[in-house]
Amino acid sequence: IYDKSGIVKAKYVIGNDAIHDNELMADHYIEFSFELATFESFNRGDYLFYENNKFYIRKDYQPEEVNSAKFKYTLRFDSEEMLAQDIEFYYLNQGLKESDWKLTEKASTFLQIIADNFNRYFGTSDYKVGTVEPTDVKLIEFAINTKVYNALASIAETFECEWYIPVRTINFIHKSSEGAEIDLENYE
Repeated sequence: IYDKSGIVKAKYVIGNDAIHDNELMADHYIEFSFELATFESFNRGDYLFYENNKFYIRKDYQPEEVNSAKFKYTLRFDSEEMLAQDIEFYYLNQGLKESDWKLTEKASTFLQIIADNFNRYFGTSDYKVGTVEPTDVKLIEFAINTKVYNALASIAETFECEWYIPVRTINFIHKSSEGAEIDLENYE
């Protein structure tokens, strides 16, 4: 487990008792418990790597003090795309940064704006648009204080699609019925 600066805070081997939940358009996190003999603070932005993905603590954590020599921790690390719940969604085209806007466009254009917002937040240019099945044009409005996660949900609902983000590539596919097979690309 690393702090925001990349300094190791604790070492832990993720075992069979850990929970790894990855639900399409919902949760993607790792949660596990352990004990330490000393107090260690774990804060928003601390992270770990699991199966080539980076997972973050989204809020500061206080452990349970079992006794003066034992602290119990149950930490939840959310995948990078789940941080979209905390990222303000802006229209960033033409040098603008607007939070209250509407646009009539294809899904691919909306997804590029999502990618631009991820890139802005993480200070990278790694986020990109992958597979986009819908090709029609639709109007979507976004209000002040919309988060990237909510924008993704709104775009998916408008275009009747589902989204998934393997390794910083945003994909939109038509909804599948339960139990139907879909091809997901492996970006490892």
